[in-house]
Amino acid sequence: MKINLNGQPFELKKEISVSLLLDQLKININYIVVEKNLIILNKNDYFHTLLLDGDSLEIIRFMGGG
Repeated sequence: MKINLNGQPFELKKEISVSLLLDQLKININYIVVEKNLIILNKNDYFHTLLLDGDSLEIIRFMGGG
């Protein structure tokens, strides 16, 4: 199964939740926003939102600075 992750092809073995993908990638959800197919997801929906073949996922990280 293939998705686009931040504009790049990404292979998944099966349908998984956004939450599980973020865990696998070791991404802390406190510092990101996730957009699936041009829709920004609520953090409460990460566990229930499945990634399907052909989906596009953007993970946007917050950066601090000054």
